[in-house]
Amino acid sequence: MGVKGFSKFFSATIAAQAAAAVVGLLLARWLSIEAYAIYTVMTMMIGAMMVLTKGGVNLGLSAVLGKVWPDVAVAKGVLSASLRIRRKIAILALPPVLIFTAWLLFENGAGVNLIMLMLFLLFFSFIFDYHSRLHDQIILFASKAYKIQIIDGLASGFRLLCVLGLKVVSQLSVSTVIFVTICTAGLRVYPVRKLVGSILVKDEKKICASNLNEIKAITKRQFPLEVFYVLQAQLVLVLLALYGDSSDTATVGALGRIGQLFLPIMAFLNAYSIPRFSRVAQHLLVSNLILWSAVATIPGAFLCFTALFFPEWLLFLVGDNYANYQNELLVSCIFFSFNAVATCIWQLLANRGLNKYAYVQVPVFVLWCLIAPLYLDLSTLMGVLWFQVGFPMALLMSAAIDLYKELKLKA
Repeated sequence: MGVKGFSKFFSATIAAQAAAAVVGLLLARWLSIEAYAIYTVMTMMIGAMMVLTKGGVNLGLSAVLGKVWPDVAVAKGVLSASLRIRRKIAILALPPVLIFTAWLLFENGAGVNLIMLMLFLLFFSFIFDYHSRLHDQIILFASKAYKIQIIDGLASGFRLLCVLGLKVVSQLSVSTVIFVTICTAGLRVYPVRKLVGSILVKDEKKICASNLNEIKAITKRQFPLEVFYVLQAQLVLVLLALYGDSSDTATVGALGRIGQLFLPIMAFLNAYSIPRFSRVAQHLLVSNLILWSAVATIPGAFLCFTALFFPEWLLFLVGDNYANYQNELLVSCIFFSFNAVATCIWQLLANRGLNKYAYVQVPVFVLWCLIAPLYLDLSTLMGVLWFQVGFPMALLMSAAIDLYKELKLKA
């Protein structure tokens, strides 16, 4: 990617993330607590569904494309095979996801009609994602990543305009908002497929058995971790559904939108740091990791400082419904900051190929789940928020072991 393409990538990425953050904050201000609880459940379950059905397949596709590119005939066959594998995973994963979503919606006050509508929209969210997201890898390998970001930036801007329009005509509700969100996902299908078609247009697809087997193997190896990530992310919603009410769910969702302020910054930082760190000399590995980690702590430290001394500034962003949650805000900001740093460290090492011990996250998280109830009251909102603060420890531990093994091997 040239300098011009890189600048387009940065600007489009930041625009897309900023538009998403603004939408989240506006909805926290404008939707009722009950409606925002439903919105929180839906946004988290949309993410969970995509992780379960795409994560491992996406890694397998990327790994094989790295070996066969720029043979577009083989790339076309690999993409086709990956889509078939994702279809099979979806057949197994979608029913429990839909059932679990229905339960969460019911526990947060949704009626039967609303639940059925939300499940219908959730299913179509998968359909749109299926028809565009794996295709992104072809565009990335063709060195046209900035075009994906432009498409996503325009889609995010369209979603923001729709939300503003719904507010103006007094039609803003959780149903219309989720409908717009799903439609926005659908709008990216045509331009992405057209762009991929222009890249792969030259040859007929070729499917090699070894490539197919490699994708299957990576998908099978990754799937248990994807299940773990989903269960970890949804555990907070489960605790709130069991012990709290819709106001607690809405509060977690609203405070989470403040954490979205991180997204444009972290997207820029990752795009800038990962290519440099992946090529750094071995003897500079630790010093560079410390440097980038320190840089990643700066926005989080500023956010925590603001939450501690000027919480009203941040709570103003999400509206009067959450104005009295100063302590919860601080704990949430601590989590955002800790998670951002842990994720930065893990991504830096993983993009250097140091992710062999990712499975360590599972026992570390299980251990935290066993220890935390001894000290935290998980039937309260504050207890659940402090419980969430411990989640990034699993990611950090797996990264630390990978780093230790690498340094020991090269010593």
